[in-house]
Amino acid sequence: MRTGSKLGRLMLSAVTLVGTAVVSLGLPPLPAPLAHAALGAGGEYHPVAPTRILDTRLPGHQSSGARGFGDLAAFDVRLVGATAQAGGASVLPQGDVLAVVANVSVTGATRGGFLTAFPTNKVRPDASNVNFRAGESVPNLTLLRPGSDGKVRIVLLPDAAGDGGTAHVLIDVVGYFTTSSSAARGARLVSLAPGRILDSRNNVGYSGPIGPGGWFKLPIRGADAIGPARADYIPNSNSVVGVILNVTATAPTNSTFITIQPTDISGFPSTSSLNLAAGQTKANLIMVPVGADGAVRLFNEAGTVHLIADVVGYFKAGVNDESRAGRVVPLDRPFRAFDTRSTALGAAKLGSGQEETWNFDPFVKSVKLSEAWVGEQDALIMNLTATDLSFPYQTARQDSFITLHPSGTPLPTSSNVNFLPGQSVPNLAVARLSGDNKLLAYNDNGFVHYIGDVAAVVLED
Repeated sequence: MRTGSKLGRLMLSAVTLVGTAVVSLGLPPLPAPLAHAALGAGGEYHPVAPTRILDTRLPGHQSSGARGFGDLAAFDVRLVGATAQAGGASVLPQGDVLAVVANVSVTGATRGGFLTAFPTNKVRPDASNVNFRAGESVPNLTLLRPGSDGKVRIVLLPDAAGDGGTAHVLIDVVGYFTTSSSAARGARLVSLAPGRILDSRNNVGYSGPIGPGGWFKLPIRGADAIGPARADYIPNSNSVVGVILNVTATAPTNSTFITIQPTDISGFPSTSSLNLAAGQTKANLIMVPVGADGAVRLFNEAGTVHLIADVVGYFKAGVNDESRAGRVVPLDRPFRAFDTRSTALGAAKLGSGQEETWNFDPFVKSVKLSEAWVGEQDALIMNLTATDLSFPYQTARQDSFITLHPSGTPLPTSSNVNFLPGQSVPNLAVARLSGDNKLLAYNDNGFVHYIGDVAAVVLED
């Protein structure tokens, strides 16, 4: 495996160079917290029972009907004070919501394209949240920053020139981050370099494929990781109240869905964490509360399937109020940090078994935080999209994956996004930075372009 930046790879140099993808880009400010004597619950996480607040396939609540492509077809969705799709109780508070965590899905698209979500009072960013092809159903965990009116704007855009095209949009809320003025205390995010705690193919966490209607309990508190081996990678402590897993399903014999929840499963769950077709390999980032027994449950609807889970962080309760550690601060709008298709970065794909370095030090030092938020940045929350996988040589495998990990750490046995030729596949990532704010990207097979859209930063201290 050869390591280098874009420049190093184009020059066929064996020397590790550092990419400067974010140095010259205009950096967006982060939102200032409300005036408050202390940070209080600012940037803390609150899970909610997965609840659908938008389904354009259904009449009535919020926005209904297939949505057209293009800026003129943009529509707004209420987040602050949002109620369930069928109406009734409020899913989110009427105020004090800094950002919302939700699965955003596109289904029934008549052509390929991408979805972008951003605050209603902001200019549309050069970023995407969900990429899809005609006829696909594609979900992606997304960090949604509401505008001053408590709403987010949704835009569908085509991936190629031409008129027409429609798609349906679904939004399932799973949690939110609070502002400093909130009276409700939440949990802080502790980011980790990726660590594998489940691989049913290799008797890690569970042995063998999961059958139809089957479920099992995966211990979280005190869990060990492999690749490399790390004992008690998640502390065995009651303060661990949630976990962030990149869950990959592979070799399904039927179309199916996977549900992950903190409590035992009775019957078929009403929500899903990951949907996939027969034979598909697919990943999705999951934020899920930990059960009272320190575990979560994984359920498979149909056929048999293998499951893989890489822990990238956990939520910790009871952190010192004066500490900034683990507070999540969303950008005013998503920011495109790198795009290997860009001519400014050489427009060169990342090759098979290659790894390259991205230097986020200029980003970390240039982002404008209010005085109350000032602190080192421990990790980035970004939407990672892989696209245009190609094989200019004969190979037995026609698939690949990308792994992000901090510079200076061994390549982990994990992945962030899995993809095939002809696909543009997104997946939200919690990307922990090294001490000098560098991030490595590794491509397993073929040649691929990839894009990183930063949605938030995680403070270190």
